[in-house]
Amino acid sequence: MRKTNKQLVLNLVLLLFTLIILFAGLELVVRFLNLSASYGYPLGLFQNDENLDYRMSSGINGTFVKQEFAVPIYTNTLGLRDHEYYYNYGITKPDDVFRILALGDSFTWGAHGTTLDETFVKVLEAKLNQNVDLGAEIKKVEVVNAGVPGYSPDQEVAYLKTNGLKLTPDLVTLNFYVNNDFSGNGAKGEMRVNDKGQLVLTRQGKGYIERTREFILEKSHAYRLMEKGVVSLSAKFIGENVVAKVAKWDTKKELFAPLSEDFRQDVKETYTVLEEANNLLLKKGVDFVIVLIPAKYQVDDKLWDIFLDENNFKEGDVQRDRPQEIIKKFAEKRNILVIDLLPSMQENNNDNNFFWNLNPHFNKLGNEVAGEIIFEELKKTKFIKEIS
Repeated sequence: MRKTNKQLVLNLVLLLFTLIILFAGLELVVRFLNLSASYGYPLGLFQNDENLDYRMSSGINGTFVKQEFAVPIYTNTLGLRDHEYYYNYGITKPDDVFRILALGDSFTWGAHGTTLDETFVKVLEAKLNQNVDLGAEIKKVEVVNAGVPGYSPDQEVAYLKTNGLKLTPDLVTLNFYVNNDFSGNGAKGEMRVNDKGQLVLTRQGKGYIERTREFILEKSHAYRLMEKGVVSLSAKFIGENVVAKVAKWDTKKELFAPLSEDFRQDVKETYTVLEEANNLLLKKGVDFVIVLIPAKYQVDDKLWDIFLDENNFKEGDVQRDRPQEIIKKFAEKRNILVIDLLPSMQENNNDNNFFWNLNPHFNKLGNEVAGEIIFEELKKTKFIKEIS
């Protein structure tokens, strides 16, 4: 019996050693052929900033890579993911240009599988220029993409004050992602820039498995390739049966459950930031619109049911659009236009077709639909009438 156990241990050690050798060989081959050289943000995309915590660097040209996509990305001389604008050259915006400044986070930035022109920001710009009679005074509408991954509304308003208004916008949209924009206002250090100029989440609150996976992804080209292969074959299954099941749903519970004292404070801080933006723009004579971006589990019935089950909620216990209603309540008292993407997206959702399976962001179709909704809503308002 002892001999049998000893032989089993030796066989397991030999198997483990063989697997290590095979994986090392695969790593060398993948590196030599440059099959999976990058993952995450392009090198040097971000830098620290005293006022904004961090910002994007100017003149970056690279590729943003995740499990489900790889998309080219570049930044202009203002450090925005957009084309160059008059302000770059010290020239005042011409009177025949109507400019919209789009503030937001990674949804607005939009590099999750979409080129710049495929983002909802540029979909809106194209529709405004193609489908609106701009009249004699206005020859062109520009929608400036000022989205930065990880930004909270307080950072977006800080950018508006320090840099955004220099672009002399006629209209500002603050694209509010209801899933996490209530938290983080006033916080520092939740995201950090590593020594490669890449933006990463702080380790706080991450589990051992998640930290280990991130470490391997950063170091191993072979693992990146293997994970991407698995994802390409079964992304929907993984998204619905793995990612959704292990999601930290409890951190989103307060968006729908009775208000806790902590969440009341989050709402209060959010209102303060939005109030600051509204007052600033009123003084400048610039129109203000809030666009509400839904979480994909609000849009998709299957994911919503998982969210309810994980939190032991019953359908009648919670209000699905409650985060949106919190912002609408604020905006209504101040006569601020709110464009809510949830109703249309929920109505037209087909098996979560507006979002990536593993990633929480809009895919190309989601961006197209979001741009269309914003365009149709703006057409009904005074803003478009002013330039027609």
